[in-house]
Amino acid sequence: MNELANYPSIIKFSLEWGDMDACGILNNVKYFRYFENGRIDYLEKVGLFGGEMGDNRELVVAVSSAEYKKSLIYPDIITVGTRVIKVGKTSLTMENLLLNENQEIVASGEVVLVMYDFKNKHKIDIPKEAIVLINEIEKRPV
Repeated sequence: MNELANYPSIIKFSLEWGDMDACGILNNVKYFRYFENGRIDYLEKVGLFGGEMGDNRELVVAVSSAEYKKSLIYPDIITVGTRVIKVGKTSLTMENLLLNENQEIVASGEVVLVMYDFKNKHKIDIPKEAIVLINEIEKRPV
């Protein structure tokens, strides 16, 4: 079974020796960096990343979590799958799955992002055009 079949964003990385901790395994903080890279890849596809939106609107992290299942050890090739599991009025919940080169699940993560207007200092609605693209990418009915 393809664990990433329902993840529209899939990216690969090679582990780097410098990312290992004193125990010789991937430092736990690095998992969040890989999740972030997957999130950015996804958000770029739907026009919700950085300068693409303009006018001081950004998605900010409200909640972030990870569940570690297996250690990663150098050298390894990892794959990060990312998908949106919930769209709210002002927020998105995204899920990540991290696999090693044997396609074993090594970690999963979840993040809640809130659309924020930095100029006026309050949360705002997710743009409708982005929601349409998310539903297309996720193959959900509109």
